[in-house]
Amino acid sequence: MALDINPRAMQMFWRFVNERQQIAFKRELGLPAPWTKNKYLRKYKFTNVYRELDRGSQWAIEHIIRPMRNDIVLTLQAADSNTGDQKKIWLRSVRTLEKELFWQLFVYRMINRWETFAAIGFPSYQHWDRASYMRDLDANGRNGKRPIFSSAYITCQCSKKQDRVHNFCDMADDMHTKLPGLYKLLRTKPTLQVFCKALTKVFGIAGFTAFQISLDLVYAGLLPDTRDEWADPGPGCRAGLGFIFPEIKIA
Repeated sequence: MALDINPRAMQMFWRFVNERQQIAFKRELGLPAPWTKNKYLRKYKFTNVYRELDRGSQWAIEHIIRPMRNDIVLTLQAADSNTGDQKKIWLRSVRTLEKELFWQLFVYRMINRWETFAAIGFPSYQHWDRASYMRDLDANGRNGKRPIFSSAYITCQCSKKQDRVHNFCDMADDMHTKLPGLYKLLRTKPTLQVFCKALTKVFGIAGFTAFQISLDLVYAGLLPDTRDEWADPGPGCRAGLGFIFPEIKIA
């Protein structure tokens, strides 16, 4: 199907993409600011061209995914070097580690502020204690006088009758119950679209948030990367697509 494209909007889009990525390259090289002559890019904050380069995603990759993937690889190697019952024991350990990785990525994206986890750490999937972690979150917010949640996108506002910490714990309780079934689905190597739909069955998780969790699972190697086939765009992305492809209805 031939797409009706707004050529001026397309040109502006690629110009922005190029300039924004050049800023990322210059910052990575340690060059001094300003990194661009564009007055808008100098004054306002824009996400990176690649999600993996965002500071929050970088923190998740460095402090959650990479160390846990290393543990999983070492445990798989131990399984491969054994047979019989010993091999089964090691493979069960792999599944335990993968569930813990899934859990930590869910928790991370629901709060989405790396400073919170740097201060109080992660709750364990196997030993999830709602009351204890709620106390840790409340204490960190009061003592540090800093926000618990990120403002990059809004999470844990599924109920207006209670605060976001209580909402997060309600969501975590439901995820804790549903994670074994979701992990079983992960092992069938579903597409992003299929898995995102399954994630929305968890209390408080809508399409966009499910997509964010799923992308982290892609980085972790737990979910196949089918981003070229399907995505769940946020409102800003939908608006941009509407400028470039004016006749297409973004579902």
